[in-house]
Formats: sequence, C-alpha cells, structure tokens
Amino acid sequence: MRTAAYDREPDKANRALLLKFALAAVIMFAFGYLLVPFYEQICKATGLRDIDTPDEIKNTQIDTNRTVRLELDANVNRLPWQFRAETPFGPKRRSSMSTLAS
Repeated sequence: MRTAAYDREPDKANRALLLKFALAAVIMFAFGYLLVPFYEQICKATGLRDIDTPDEIKNTQIDTNRTVRLELDANVNRLPWQFRAETPFGPKRRSSMSTLAS
C-alpha cells in the first residue's frame, strides 16, 4: 500500500537532482566566463599572443630577382572528377608589388 509520503519522495529526489545539475551548469558557465581574463593574464605574463603591440617590421624591400612559383592543389579524393595541370609546374612570376597586392 502506497502512502502520500512515498509518492512525494521521487519529487524531492528529482528536485534535488535538478538543483545539483543547475548548480553544476552555473559553475561551468562561471568557470568558462572567468577563464578569458585568466588566459589573457597568462599570455601577457609569458609573452605569448601579445596582440596589443604590433610586430616589428624588419625588411620591406622587394627582391625583384626572386621568382615565385604558385602551386594549387585540387584534391578531389573520393569524387568522380579529375584535374590535370596544363604545365608540370605552376606559373613563375617575378615578385613585385603588383603581384603581391593582387
């Protein structure tokens, strides 16, 4: 024979479990929220990912004697297509500002 107190026990257990899960979710959210400034402080202390100061530019001269070869990879693994290059290697160009900007 069931009593009224017996029927209320699962409700109390369910409510307690819900509160535990809600508390765990709040703690995880707070940990993730607080991890961002903690991570920034670690990066600042170690010198990693220092985005506040720009990198030093050491060489801005263009070497016009250097050739640059551009190779594109058309990997179509498991597809019914085939790509073949018209020339064995990509086009060679002299490095200049116009080719770097385009």
